Amino acid sequence: RGGADTRPPRRGTMVVVRAQGMASAEGLRQARELGFVSGLARQATGSAAYVANVTFRQGTPEVQVSSNLLGLALDLPAPLAKAANVAMPLRYENTLVRDGGAPASMDQLSFELGQAARVQFVRDIRGAEPRVVRGAIAVGLAPGEASALPATGVSANIRLGAANLDAWQQVFDGMAAPSTPAAARAPAASGADTTSSYLPTTFALRARELTVEGRTLHDVVVGGSREGLGWRGNVDEQELSGHVEYRQSRGAGAGRVHARLARLSIGGATANAVETLLDEQPGSIPALDVVVDDFELRGRKLGRLEIDAINRGGGAVAREGGIREWRLNKLQLTMPEATFSATGNWAAVDAQPVPAGGPRPPRVPPERRRTLMNFRLDLHDAGQLLTRFGTKDVVRRGQGHMEGQVAWMGSPLGFDYPSMQGFFHIDVERGQFLKADPGLAKLLGVLSLQSLPRRLALDFRDVF
Repeated sequence: RGGADTRPPRRGTMVVVRAQGMASAEGLRQARELGFVSGLARQATGSAAYVANVTFRQGTPEVQVSSNLLGLALDLPAPLAKAANVAMPLRYENTLVRDGGAPASMDQLSFELGQAARVQFVRDIRGAEPRVVRGAIAVGLAPGEASALPATGVSANIRLGAANLDAWQQVFDGMAAPSTPAAARAPAASGADTTSSYLPTTFALRARELTVEGRTLHDVVVGGSREGLGWRGNVDEQELSGHVEYRQSRGAGAGRVHARLARLSIGGATANAVETLLDEQPGSIPALDVVVDDFELRGRKLGRLEIDAINRGGGAVAREGGIREWRLNKLQLTMPEATFSATGNWAAVDAQPVPAGGPRPPRVPPERRRTLMNFRLDLHDAGQLLTRFGTKDVVRRGQGHMEGQVAWMGSPLGFDYPSMQGFFHIDVERGQFLKADPGLAKLLGVLSLQSLPRRLALDFRDVF
């Protein structure tokens, strides 16, 4: 609302409107012609004063808007969050791109929000919805560091103290969600494709902290690209280094992660957060094709890791009432002392097979999920393997293998010992038991072949 000053057109069909007044978040949400700004207004409340110039050329509006945003709150992830009583200069401009005297087929959209963000898009406006041809996004950069427009695609240069990509994904999902009833909407695929054209096709990101898929990374440097529903890039940070690709599913699935990493470290807090995510949202776990040269879990160095897993928890499987499971096709850990390999699944209890050669697991409520794993551990040096896991000077050398099946209630990362059951076979030779703490020494004393003559004489005085 506000006053307006109109002037008669000076030539042709041009009309200029100058206005000032108050803009509300609700009003911006309804102004669909504002495109990106209208989408962001879904995360705003309150109202703020504005000054606007609108020029109509051949029936097409060109818009310039400026405001200090006092009175308007932005419920956006950092660094764009803002309270209503804080000023943050905004400038929005949408102009036609001229090409001689022909009717304009392109427009240019620019958006600045204080020193936090600058966005510029060139769009094809011949279709029902504008589609981005090229653009540049700058977040957290000084004014002189603004990115130039690329020849094609959208480039993003982002520098942050802390960022939450999960929260931003929710914002973009909300922008893409149509506000009209389902029966009156255009096909969902068309709207999704139009919205995705605003996303970066190449990006460079630096962040002190970056949260993605529930996990917080530190001192992150990422450079990568997007092609359709696929993202790929090189990542270097404290806990992870290597090449990662993510391809989003076109259906109801969670997509697929392909990673080749030099190192990956998962600390105790992160492992607990991932375990919680697995328990609460099993359908959101993507398929995994991961190789890590140097893997560390909760402070334990576990050597080379290889994982191949798929999620059968969504899409046609869920709609047809089939088994929802996370299937582990391959898990292998390779260390100098041993090689551990396993297959298995994580599914509702009724979906679990009966362990071959073992007792049938007891029935539990159907909403509970159980992890079941078939494993084999090939031992090259049992003593050194025990040392790696904090049990030193118990066994010297030792070769052989251990294999079997084990199951427990909960996720693959949540080893629930009270519910754990299964069976295994162990065959180890060419080793020697050493002295250890008194409790363990009693057990090893019974097993030691060095004490066999005493046991044959039924002499257990050193044990009891």
